[in-house]
Amino acid sequence: MIYETLDLFDQPKARTSDPYTSKLAAKKVKPRATSQAMKLLFAHYNNPNGLTDEEAANAAGVSLLSEFRTRMSSLVRAGYLQDTDLARLSSFGNPNIVRVITDDGKALIDEVFYGN
Repeated sequence: MIYETLDLFDQPKARTSDPYTSKLAAKKVKPRATSQAMKLLFAHYNNPNGLTDEEAANAAGVSLLSEFRTRMSSLVRAGYLQDTDLARLSSFGNPNIVRVITDDGKALIDEVFYGN
């Protein structure tokens, strides 16, 4: 089977060979509130002054051994988070960029968690 190349929030989640009606239906699928990316985004929602990736993972209860940095990059590419000009030191003493949630990110959280 041939599948479209998808990023974390790309739509549709359908095979290229599926009829257009399947692709339209797939676009209506919401990200799961329990996904790692949504937990990370929710951490930013609750910390509007911004978080580093490591701070977001800790706030979300996500393991630092997971692929959380990939999720963070996907959230930035999707337009739900944006980089700031600020940096803070990680637990290893390395500078980490501070990211903030965007209006699109807030709207997604409001939709997924609160049905707004």
